[in-house]
Amino acid sequence: MTACLVIGGAGFLGSTLVRELLKLDAAVTVFDLPGREPSRPFGRNVRWLSGDMTSAEDIRSAVDGHDCVFHFAWPSTPATSLDDPGREASRGLQPSLSILEACLGRGVRKVIFPSSGTVYGPWRGIPFRESDPTGPRTPYAEAKLKVEESLRLYESKGLAYTVLRPGSTYGPGQDPLAGLGAPTVFLHRCLTGQPLRIYGRGEVVRDYTFGRDVVRCAVQVLSLPGSQVVNVSTQTGTSLLALAEKCFRLTGRTVPMEFMPPRVSDLNSVVMDNSREQDILGVRATPLEEGLELTLRWLRSRLAG
Repeated sequence: MTACLVIGGAGFLGSTLVRELLKLDAAVTVFDLPGREPSRPFGRNVRWLSGDMTSAEDIRSAVDGHDCVFHFAWPSTPATSLDDPGREASRGLQPSLSILEACLGRGVRKVIFPSSGTVYGPWRGIPFRESDPTGPRTPYAEAKLKVEESLRLYESKGLAYTVLRPGSTYGPGQDPLAGLGAPTVFLHRCLTGQPLRIYGRGEVVRDYTFGRDVVRCAVQVLSLPGSQVVNVSTQTGTSLLALAEKCFRLTGRTVPMEFMPPRVSDLNSVVMDNSREQDILGVRATPLEEGLELTLRWLRSRLAG
């Protein structure tokens, strides 16, 4: 039985991952901050550890005895990272380095890390491939990229890794009140009759990626030898205005749109090639319309109590 540690297992992607690992009868430990809980109980026996992400001692204690470590904890978003760039180093990058250091000599054979599609450089009109140049424009993306670089360094010390570069994730289990995941937020606001807040003119294009696709990729790489970098995407871009129209149509409700000043953190377009996701991992990308329908069903059940 594979012993898996999920760091950040109470979050949206982390808790979805825990449920998927439990289906495979893996022995799962969650390490997260005190007081953090998943949106839905796991319903099965999961070893739960609370601690300080900035404490190297807490991290070492959590890592002991595990075969694989999923590093799914991160303290910020591209937008919030601009408010306090120093936090990316102290709360994001440094804990990540402590995790990698703790994995050495403790029997961990692989680390799986969800980076971000925002690490790529300026849009060139075609989907980004994993081999394309990077060019982070926010402290968030820069810190994520530095973790990727550190993983390559630790590989030379015997620690294998997989970097997943997802698009903008959304789906069941994501808190619609947290302001993350435009599809989840837009659907929830349509259902509750609240206006949609759109930054800029609604022309920003994103590759909206169903959260379970990221999790399925994370699980699939457990059986792969060596190290990999894999985009997780639909390879299709959707503007905010187009996303809003899809949500209006699916919910049968049209709400006002409030246009806000554009954010410095927002890249004009991020769309990624998903050949490796499909060819190497065998994961079929969930089309946006299908993912929206599944998310809408979950939100309706959540609102119904």
